[in-house]
Amino acid sequence: MHNKISRDTKTEIIPVRCRKSEKEKLELAAQKKGKSLSEYMLDSGMAGKERRVQRDKKRVVQLIEEQENINDIQRYRENNDIDPELGEMLDKLIEGVRASWDC
Repeated sequence: MHNKISRDTKTEIIPVRCRKSEKEKLELAAQKKGKSLSEYMLDSGMAGKERRVQRDKKRVVQLIEEQENINDIQRYRENNDIDPELGEMLDKLIEGVRASWDC
């Protein structure tokens, strides 16, 4: 018989420092879910990562939609005379959108 560790075997340990009250809250939450503290924390961390990925995808879509609107406004501005004050406001708006893409 081989002493082979399968890919699914959990071999890594991640020590976590927390307050006693925080540990008690985590243990209670894990118990309510019928999970060990380790399972609960791992599942929560992975679920949090997935939520961040989905949120980031939504933000990118939103940025693209905003950029398309800005492009439409800019094209209109290039083909039509607009009030100079409105032009300044549009410049600030465009600058803000560009900054959004840089973060």
